[in-house]
Amino acid sequence: MLIGSVCADSLNVWNFGLHMSRTDANINARRTSVRRIPVAILCMLTLLLVPGAASSKSNPPSGMATVDANRCTAAFLSAPRVTIATAMSITPKEGTPRCVISGEVRTEDDGAPVGLAHFQLNLPMPWNGKLLFNGGGGFNGFIPMPDPNTLAQGYASLSTDSGHVGGPNTASIVAKAMNSDWMTRPGRGRNEAAVADYLYRAIHQVRQTVSPLIAKFYGSSISRSYFWGCSNGGREAMFNAMKNPEDFDGFIAGDPSIVPALGIQEIWKLKVLRDVDIPPAVLRRVDAAVMKACDSVDGVRDGLIQNPAACGFDLATLEKQRILSPRQAKALTLYTSAIRDETGAFIEPGGTISAMSGSGPQEYANGLAGYMVDPRAPGNSATDAAFKNLIQYRTAVGLVSGIGFGDLSLDIFGPKIFNPDGGIRRKAVTQVEKAWAPGIGDPNKMREFFRLNRKLIIYHGLADHDTTPYESQLYYETLARANGGLTKTEKNARLFLAPGMEHCRGGPGPNSFDPLQALDTWVEHDTPPAKIVAKKFVDDDPQLPLQRSMPLCPYPAIAHYDGHGNVNDAAAWNCVATDTTLTRYDLVGKRAGLGDTWR
Repeated sequence: MLIGSVCADSLNVWNFGLHMSRTDANINARRTSVRRIPVAILCMLTLLLVPGAASSKSNPPSGMATVDANRCTAAFLSAPRVTIATAMSITPKEGTPRCVISGEVRTEDDGAPVGLAHFQLNLPMPWNGKLLFNGGGGFNGFIPMPDPNTLAQGYASLSTDSGHVGGPNTASIVAKAMNSDWMTRPGRGRNEAAVADYLYRAIHQVRQTVSPLIAKFYGSSISRSYFWGCSNGGREAMFNAMKNPEDFDGFIAGDPSIVPALGIQEIWKLKVLRDVDIPPAVLRRVDAAVMKACDSVDGVRDGLIQNPAACGFDLATLEKQRILSPRQAKALTLYTSAIRDETGAFIEPGGTISAMSGSGPQEYANGLAGYMVDPRAPGNSATDAAFKNLIQYRTAVGLVSGIGFGDLSLDIFGPKIFNPDGGIRRKAVTQVEKAWAPGIGDPNKMREFFRLNRKLIIYHGLADHDTTPYESQLYYETLARANGGLTKTEKNARLFLAPGMEHCRGGPGPNSFDPLQALDTWVEHDTPPAKIVAKKFVDDDPQLPLQRSMPLCPYPAIAHYDGHGNVNDAAAWNCVATDTTLTRYDLVGKRAGLGDTWR
């Protein structure tokens, strides 16, 4: 949707997931800050982190351009429609000397009223001639901090709040990113300028108007430009690849939120799980049963499920084993089943069956915990403040009530969303799709992307319970069909599914990798990535020992074990170009809706 910390009440955080993306931080700070934030505030969303940020810090390439730091002044730097608030040279104790420029861009036209987007531009000294635009997270509303590793490699770094300040009276990044007040204006409905900036306008216009500052500062133009975002940032990457492919040479979309009726699926999952008590210990037993049944489907029992959709496991069997009650088994079956409206029309694939209990130091923030409160706790119920403070609930309200209907007071479980029989109203789906359409990338409309020979890397965690990985799988299959088949499509776009990875990072599987290096090599040398090596560190901290590594293969392939090497070493695995394993479904995949026509 990045490796570092999250859920810290400061700007020194990584982007959060659900709809969050990347920022500057360190793992130790993450562990400390997570402990002091209540479960209700849930860093959940998963403390995303761009996996590439976990890679070891590299030295800047030789031959990079240097520049006179005296150019780092507001007086020297200027561009039309850009107001510079500050420009200062900084040399962090441990970091890259750079010019940091903060300001705002007047956003206009594109079918919406005039708006204002704040930005921060970090210009390292020396410079490799390239620009990296950092995607936003959650509902944005804050400026993501740059990744220190990419700055060290010489990338100029650009970020924006996408046209609004979330929770202007709070310094908390979590509160800013999950604030939805900006979406509407009292008595006047949707805030069209801010919503347009968030959906589709701000990134393009900030990229266009701020870029001249880079050329002016360095005295030379940008040679390559890339966009990298996860979750909502992944949505931004997919959308801009379709709508504005001229802005960037390559795009990285992590765990993207790309379902057309965005938010309806969150409401459905909340509804299915809200009245069911499934304690973490029970979910761990479910995970153990799933692992026992599905681990060896990919040919080797190694504690990772590479193709959960190919598993024939039925959660109903856990009722017979008395691991789940009938209500629990029904709820989890519905959760992992395709979501359909009252007419039977397909809305979105079901949730993944992998790692439902979550993992790592933030266990409460991963897995299914974002959809449930503990009803055994004093005063808790599916309608009380604890439930309504779940990040998934707050997200659903913003996605559907705020952007979808322009009315934040709209009851997401009310008659405008559900019919008397509990079915999702077709009218509600149509309304939400119409509202989100200007900001959702359509795989059938990528002709200009391919014509310009742009490159796209999509990655998605197969244990992502925020945005189901099957969304990316169906998107990519649709993209291949629309572009003349897989062989032609993979010359410009590739999908990598990460077994055991949660939303943008974390989880029991290898979740630390660097798609930026793979993308840059692809763009510069026209060499598509045949694999991307992912690593798993103790506590997902790259300063701690490495537990295992394995290659992520381009869809529809999975990694194949050589039969005799160490299963925890990527060297014992290989990717086979002709492999189509991920296109094979059994009960799990069929129930989730794989094979259905989405678009």
